[in-house]
Amino acid sequence: MSNTLQLKPVEELLDTDYFIPYYQRGYRWTNLQVTQLLDDLWEYAKANERNSAGDNYFYCLQPVVIKPKSWLKNGHSFDGFEVIDGQQRLTTVYIILKYLKKEFLKVESLKDDFHKELFTIEYETREDSRDFLQDIRKDFSNIDYYYIYNAYATIQEWFENEERAMNRRDKDLFLNTLLGKKTDISSVQVIWYEVKRNGEDEDSDDKDSKQLFNRLNLGKIPLTNAELIKALFLASDKFKEEGEEEAIKKKIVISQLWDIMEQKLNNPDFWAFITNDPQDDYETKIEFLFNIIANKNKNEKDFYFTFLHFLKISNNSTELWDTWRKVEHYFNILSEWFSNKNQFHKIGYLIATGSNVKSLLDKALKLTKKDFSVFVDEEISKSINFEIESLDYTVSSQKAKINTLLLLFNVETTRKLKNDITYYPFQLHKRYNWSVEHIQAQNSESFNSNKKQPWLDWLALHKPMLMTMNSENANEEIPKTIEKMKKLTEENITWDNFQTMFKEVITYFILSTENGDNSLHEISNLALLTDTDNSALNNSVFQVKQQRLMEMDKDGNYIPICTKRLFLKYYSNQNVLHSNKFWTGQDRRNYLIEMFGTLEEYLNDTNTQFFKNLIAPKND
Repeated sequence: MSNTLQLKPVEELLDTDYFIPYYQRGYRWTNLQVTQLLDDLWEYAKANERNSAGDNYFYCLQPVVIKPKSWLKNGHSFDGFEVIDGQQRLTTVYIILKYLKKEFLKVESLKDDFHKELFTIEYETREDSRDFLQDIRKDFSNIDYYYIYNAYATIQEWFENEERAMNRRDKDLFLNTLLGKKTDISSVQVIWYEVKRNGEDEDSDDKDSKQLFNRLNLGKIPLTNAELIKALFLASDKFKEEGEEEAIKKKIVISQLWDIMEQKLNNPDFWAFITNDPQDDYETKIEFLFNIIANKNKNEKDFYFTFLHFLKISNNSTELWDTWRKVEHYFNILSEWFSNKNQFHKIGYLIATGSNVKSLLDKALKLTKKDFSVFVDEEISKSINFEIESLDYTVSSQKAKINTLLLLFNVETTRKLKNDITYYPFQLHKRYNWSVEHIQAQNSESFNSNKKQPWLDWLALHKPMLMTMNSENANEEIPKTIEKMKKLTEENITWDNFQTMFKEVITYFILSTENGDNSLHEISNLALLTDTDNSALNNSVFQVKQQRLMEMDKDGNYIPICTKRLFLKYYSNQNVLHSNKFWTGQDRRNYLIEMFGTLEEYLNDTNTQFFKNLIAPKND
């Protein structure tokens, strides 16, 4: 007998004996867990009450992992199942049915209504557990019975809650939903994972069961969608239509490629290229590909949504194999993109800015490589199809556009480097929170007028710069300003005198040829930096940020290439005296020329015209 994986309605669990082995802990569900299950079942029952007769919806409980077992108890033999995982849920369903049978139907047997008896549960470590579950009562002689009784009391209270006001019809709806058949409009089903026995050797079989239990429970690792899907692909009855030998070959192919895919998907650089999801969100990384196949969206609440998609096609070996081939195709395309420098940067950018990976993959399957390349460039152009010149940091709706533009500038700058081994580090980019920062701050508007410490921090950051500036080029005004700064303390500083001091200090860091802060919030004064939540640093002048960036670079922190270049004055006119200490108007113009030139192939007509005007010779 092989492992089997299927959906089973709770109704099919009736008339069966279940055995909870010694290695499992006893029943421990709390009032909260019991109530959550009842709420979920009731919400589902009400939502599906008016389904048309042609629709069949079901509520899916998490997996129950079981193994066939025969045992003796008090001279009676039982042929049922050992429960390896899911016993807490199974016991709770039993208690719910026990309550409804006793308090609602008021019958000794479910046979009259459902043609089957309620299933039984026996805990190996509790000698009389079968009898206790048949007659649940207040009994605190052991911890298991305490929790079982509390669960029963919680269920009773839930059904009899006056605010919920459940009448007989409501309870009937709940019970019929819980015990609905596959053919009914509504039903509650479990993922039934039946593990084969390890021959007739009881000791070896027990050891295997315990090892599986430990993996699923002690390590708190639930059965993932990917693990369940793998069981579908490798089940002994799959692909046999083409003969035993062909079935074996296909399963070997799946097993080998599965390992290859999983290994590459565990590469942090590859993962960060193909998705914005944190790698830790996936216990088994290949599940990402399965989610794409199943069209699982971010808002899907059903943990086993993807598995259920594959389960629906699992009885058709041809469709199942075609689906596996599609997984292969997707993986191979992603791998090809990853290894190609142009595709890596362009597609990596699109994914980083929210493009749907499946849509990109499906386009790649339908189009020629040349047409797909054109499509990708068009998508990039669409992402910056706005008037770049008029972007304003103070307009909240434009901040996302600014962020997108600066990211593309950095990605394209890296892509166009002649050194082929340099790739944009999407892994590092996605590790941090990023903010758009002013390259040169010229006013104090971003400070909180009620928090003094950031003001004092700002003064402390700029005082050493003034002292250095004075030592290099004596200025009789600078010492006066420094003395004023020293006199400001937490006790006497106010918002008004800080603003006055701010304006005075700023004047030393602006060239006389500059015209104030009229372009403070334009794209020419903005760059990507890691989000520090440090208002003193964020509002600092160019020299302070330049010094801080050098310290970050020395410490090995990631700094986007264009941000690093601008603070290292790559875009500056080196013939201007002291130009390395200031972010000048000419620097901003050069910065824009570099940005527009790098992104020229993606610019719309308006932006292209602005670029032409920007680089056109000026008439003196």
